[in-house]
Amino acid sequence: MKFIINLPVRPEVLKLLEPHKVYIANDSDPENFIDELSDSEAFIIRIPLKNFSAELISRCKKLRVIGRIGTGYDMIDINKASSLGIPHVIFSPHSASITKEASFRTAEMRIKGCLAVLNGERWPYVANKSVYDNLVYICEKCRCVIKFLGGKFFMKKLALAVVLVLCLTLAAYAELNEPVKLVFAAQEVGTGAYSVSAAIQGAMLKGLPAGSTIDLTTNSPGGVGAPVLIQRKRADLIVGNAGPSLWSYQRSKKDYQFGDCPDVRSIAGGLGHAFANIMFTKAFVDKTGCTTMEEVIAKKIPVKLITKENGTLGELTAERVIEACGISVEDFLKFATWEKTGTDAIKSGIQDDLYDATIDHVDAGQATTTEICLTHAMHFVQLKPETLANLNKMGYAPITVTAGTWNGLDHDIQSMGSQQNVIVPASMPDDVAYALVKGICENKEDIAASVASLAWFDPKTAGKHDLNGAPLHPGAVKYYKEMGYEFDEFK
Repeated sequence: MKFIINLPVRPEVLKLLEPHKVYIANDSDPENFIDELSDSEAFIIRIPLKNFSAELISRCKKLRVIGRIGTGYDMIDINKASSLGIPHVIFSPHSASITKEASFRTAEMRIKGCLAVLNGERWPYVANKSVYDNLVYICEKCRCVIKFLGGKFFMKKLALAVVLVLCLTLAAYAELNEPVKLVFAAQEVGTGAYSVSAAIQGAMLKGLPAGSTIDLTTNSPGGVGAPVLIQRKRADLIVGNAGPSLWSYQRSKKDYQFGDCPDVRSIAGGLGHAFANIMFTKAFVDKTGCTTMEEVIAKKIPVKLITKENGTLGELTAERVIEACGISVEDFLKFATWEKTGTDAIKSGIQDDLYDATIDHVDAGQATTTEICLTHAMHFVQLKPETLANLNKMGYAPITVTAGTWNGLDHDIQSMGSQQNVIVPASMPDDVAYALVKGICENKEDIAASVASLAWFDPKTAGKHDLNGAPLHPGAVKYYKEMGYEFDEFK
């Protein structure tokens, strides 16, 4: 019998599967290892796939069981698998069942139960006595649910061989004993971004076994391009931003220059308090009578906009604000002008009334915005609720810009922000991701003491979708579930 597993597993798994053949694909795209897959009886999916289509399934003439760890199977053409008589195994760990105290000893107990059935013996760990009628197993030892969807139950033994592997993967969550070596891509030494990475690095090391290392490099392109570095396997960790993480995961390079990053996962979000900041000059408001972006766009006022350069989060946020108002950038530029430049040119251009408006993504106290507001009369733009809701769908999270944040701001502004997050590859072992999240969350005070902006980080909300953008890594989900913290399944 030959097994395909699309993510490396521990040596204990391989030993227990002897004398079966095992091929480790380490890939999320079945097309890249279809030759091996077409010669295999069992396919174990440990990380989400690019669509396992009917055409690919049809080429797997020997395939008899597909095993998936998790609660979803939308990446597999279930109808095609069922039509070919291939049972699909869904393995769903109980949310409160796999405790920190679990170890490989208890994993061995689960495995021995599976092996007993493979040898024609009664599985001692089945609670549901009508299992063979209902095609549902409930394992009392690991408190998991195993369902057989589609196909016929004549593949009982082979399906349970798949369960053997799935059960053992739970042990990956339980205990990380061996030191690990990781590479954390940061920006240049001396920058605020480097300080953020260094603070997070120190917290993470406290969650890892003694002797582990996290090497800081200085090859990060910044939050917008961070997902590309992970996708290209140039780093194990990097600080990104929720919005760009989502865009890189969802969009193709054709639509977004940093797209085509399906292997990016987030482990913790909400590392900051940045927000979209939209300002008109008072002269522009007095001249046009317009006080909102929605009004400028509806009336097609020939506004002169100035922002940061292409590829910066400030420039991308300006694009998203325009799109959230219900118009494409292309159509916006039919009546408006847009200059993209550096911060000094933005400051002088606004001060000299060469431009009417500026949009940025900043923290409170950002130097350029602070100086503009101290030296020039500005109007602070409030986006309408429907525009804010559209930005939320694009990966931004609600945030309040309080009165007094800038000179002249005498009331609160409801805005949206793309907060920093930590992103990793989907192939990172679950136990490593779990330990890293644990390190960050349980050393919150340390990172806040190192960098003031990190005081906003809240472990209880660090798993929320709008603070992460990209899907959460399963190891992170495990930690948040275990702690009872809020988190969102990716949709």
